[in-house]
Amino acid sequence: MRSLALLLLLGCPSTGSEVVDAALNDAAAADTGHDAGVVARMDAALTEDASPRDAAISDVDAAPEDERIAIFVAYGHAARTLTSCDGRSWSAEHSFESDGHDHSAYSGLGRMAYGDAGFVACAGWGNPTRIIVSADGVNWDEIPDGPDGNFTTESGAPFAHEKGCGGIAWDGTRYAFLSRRRLWTSVDARTWVRHPVDAFDVRAFGGGDGLLVGGNENYMNLSEDGGETWRPAGEGYDLRCGAGVQRGGGILVDGDQVLITGRDGHVCVSQDRGQTFDHVSVAGGMRSMIWTGDEFVGVAGDRIHRSNDGLTWRSETHDAPDLAALAYRDDTGFVAVARDAQRFFRSDDATTWLSAASDGVDDDYLWVIVPGFGPSEVCER
Repeated sequence: MRSLALLLLLGCPSTGSEVVDAALNDAAAADTGHDAGVVARMDAALTEDASPRDAAISDVDAAPEDERIAIFVAYGHAARTLTSCDGRSWSAEHSFESDGHDHSAYSGLGRMAYGDAGFVACAGWGNPTRIIVSADGVNWDEIPDGPDGNFTTESGAPFAHEKGCGGIAWDGTRYAFLSRRRLWTSVDARTWVRHPVDAFDVRAFGGGDGLLVGGNENYMNLSEDGGETWRPAGEGYDLRCGAGVQRGGGILVDGDQVLITGRDGHVCVSQDRGQTFDHVSVAGGMRSMIWTGDEFVGVAGDRIHRSNDGLTWRSETHDAPDLAALAYRDDTGFVAVARDAQRFFRSDDATTWLSAASDGVDDDYLWVIVPGFGPSEVCER
């Protein structure tokens, strides 16, 4: 399974976990001055007889063997979402509050991941963590916390999340999110295992191919066992690559490739799952970056940055307004949203852009666009 994930989060060695049962209902139902974050490209499960590292990953462009169809979901502050099946039109706008911002109840800094159970988003920054789920990218439910919520300890005592969400990711076999000093993991978004976290201040997270990566401008750590144990980024890693990752750039994992870049334009790239790194600089930094299967592509202001290996980059101007978030799928090409959180675009080459229709009316900032699958009512079957 070839998985691509760039979002925010991390944890550290587990010292006795607690199992948390979260009963999900069936899926039924900002600031424009901020810089956008990272975009994730992820998909389904590991083959039954493969280890997380060696598993063959099916591309997100290959449809699952059921009734689901390929869709994009844009996500941001207020847990605001819009959905598109073709990148040409966006609809089904949904928000969980009237005004989303960095420290609102539904701050979108935690981002969104797509995995086997569908789209799962992490919200809350300075407020209790909130987990938002959808099987189709249109109808959304929240997993409640607190005394009457669905999160309880092994003993049955109610559990209320700590404040904030460092981020969420899907590593190919499990979802993971960070709530203050606790790492939570789940394979189905229903039963969550809680792991204590010691001395980690995490502002960025990514995952894929059985690997979790996270940290901030002071360190970067990697785990190949779902957060049970962690190792520091290997020789050659430059701490500047983590600068500004909470609001731009991010962490991308695809196979043995690990790419980490901050908003300031420092890029660290590894071809051996983070054992060693090379460091390069890209003028202008990146707000959002993706891997298309052929090349890395990042947006920064009026420029597009491209690289086939993460080491040699070429930059060119594009004709769209200042872009905030970027995504890609083989059958649709590139899709993006401008920093005003209102205008959507599509492109075959990420240089020449066409406007896409949107019925969205909110202006809460959109941090990411995530490709995935769902039986979405916004798309014709």
